[in-house]
Amino acid sequence: MTQLKLAYGTSDQKIEIPSSCNVQTATLHHYNAVEDAHVEIERALDNPISSEPLQDIVSGKKKVAIVVEDLTRPTQVTSWVLPVLLERLRKVAIEKRQLKVVVAVGAHEGQMLDILDAKVGLGLLTSLDATMHNCLDKNQLTFLGTTTYATPVWVNSIVAESEVKIGIGNIRPHVWDGYTGGGKIILPGVSSWESIGHNHFLAINEKSGLGVLQGNPVRDDTDQCARKAGLSFVVNTVMNERGNLVKAFAGDLVKAHRRGATLSRRIYETQLKDNADILVWACGPNDATLWDCFNSAILMKQAEQVLKRNGTIILLAECSQGLNRKNDGHFHYDGTSSDSEMLRILSSGAAPEEILSEAKRYKISYPELAAKGYLLAKLAEEKNVYIATGLDAKYVGWLGRKVSSAQEALDKALEQEGRDAKIAILSQESLSGAFFAKKS
Repeated sequence: MTQLKLAYGTSDQKIEIPSSCNVQTATLHHYNAVEDAHVEIERALDNPISSEPLQDIVSGKKKVAIVVEDLTRPTQVTSWVLPVLLERLRKVAIEKRQLKVVVAVGAHEGQMLDILDAKVGLGLLTSLDATMHNCLDKNQLTFLGTTTYATPVWVNSIVAESEVKIGIGNIRPHVWDGYTGGGKIILPGVSSWESIGHNHFLAINEKSGLGVLQGNPVRDDTDQCARKAGLSFVVNTVMNERGNLVKAFAGDLVKAHRRGATLSRRIYETQLKDNADILVWACGPNDATLWDCFNSAILMKQAEQVLKRNGTIILLAECSQGLNRKNDGHFHYDGTSSDSEMLRILSSGAAPEEILSEAKRYKISYPELAAKGYLLAKLAEEKNVYIATGLDAKYVGWLGRKVSSAQEALDKALEQEGRDAKIAILSQESLSGAFFAKKS
């Protein structure tokens, strides 16, 4: 037997897996960090990928916008990159009064510039002309056309009106776009609520997913929007599992990003030889509510990417605080369009197609929520799901069958899939980035 501990709330549950099973656990692959982050940023700027040097791009320009990530992203990236950028711009006679910094808040709400500045350190943001993006305020947005996916390109006016736009970001696997970084600093970063929603709704396409770039409609749409916005130059980082800088990439928003994504893949990917029969998903300690377990949406995409069509999912979710939180951290036009409403729709037994229909009738006004609901309904329809949870069975019956423990779930799954089943295990470490990919 193989014995494993799986996170469940603030404690854990143990499972024993027969030695006849083929077990793979998602793990991060360690890469050493650079000795000096600022030296590495300088190196990247000295060697731009598929781009003119930054000093040539900004030379003679009067309006420069730097777009940085918000509090939901690793703030050390801004602290590494921004001081180096400012010094480079100073050397080509770009003064502070010509600079604007826009924080890419996307559709996140309740963020304060002084808190972000404190986390970034050095007092950089408050010493500059910096502003938090607001995706709802059309007076602060400029329309720049549409993408080939019909996404309206509404972009923060400060960014749109600047002659040079520089984006700072980090590259790691992302459930919709394949990877973070690159053009995501524009969409969703400094785009309108409608633009963000339309883009995220493309996630229902089976070609979107973790680590997927080629043919991914969400990523293609993101890059198109960034091109239309005129994103001139990006500085993107790749970090190891300890949050330290491994390498920086600068230059063209697509070419530099793809180079960085190649390294990110080596760090974060665990590759499966074949589709798994059973996917074990241990959500703790971030499983205070049921919606917390779904909010990253990784579960739905991992199920698509690594499980056989009628495979089995084992979900460990203590849910000590119930079904959902009062505030999911996103802006909504319609106060009823929330995770609690989506859970109500799902618990009614709505089919995936019904959820799409409700979204088209604007009964689910937040498109990303509709996409998640669709994928969850699809998962419930196509997979066998066992849920080890503290919630009453009536709240999870729409998704699967409640069990008393992870071991009970595994025993039942092995009865279905056989004692030589292929088992893929995702844990909290996986939530921070590691993922499976089917062998090509």
